[in-house]
Amino acid sequence: MSNLIAAKRYARALYQITKVSGTSEKVLTELRVLKKVSDQDKAIKDLFSSPLVSIEKKSAAVRAALEGKITAELLNVLLLMTEKGRLELIPELCLAFENICDEDHNITRGNVKSAAPLSSEARNRIESLITSVIHKKVILTFTEDPKILGGTVANVAGWSFDDSIEMHLGKIKEELNRRAN
Repeated sequence: MSNLIAAKRYARALYQITKVSGTSEKVLTELRVLKKVSDQDKAIKDLFSSPLVSIEKKSAAVRAALEGKITAELLNVLLLMTEKGRLELIPELCLAFENICDEDHNITRGNVKSAAPLSSEARNRIESLITSVIHKKVILTFTEDPKILGGTVANVAGWSFDDSIEMHLGKIKEELNRRAN
């Protein structure tokens, strides 16, 4: 079974449990913190993936570090993942859980790139335009990309919204070529 499939299964089970208990948002926050820590700390990553460290020692380390600090539902899933030798899947678990939460709440995420930082008014306009097109609540991440000469390029849920100068110049070029021929 591939790691992504396994992570999705753990995420679905965790989401079903947390939806009933009303702790989905809290668990998502906890997962994001765990992902960040596991991504940044090589020693933790090595501990999670090492075949030289016994399952019992890994379980004890997880319990000692997290018991009472995270929800019981998440702790139980992490202990199960430890037993099955899949503790290194925390980043994938976090992403899968976030996707399930988003889907259940009719939310989609995307990225908007621009040459320069956008004002909050421009960000709100872009968000509302995209929301009106895809009919879902949109959570956007805004980044600057010096490769974009001007305008914005957004990628959201398989949609691409390109309002860059390069795209507009390309359309003008096509139109001129069409008229010349």
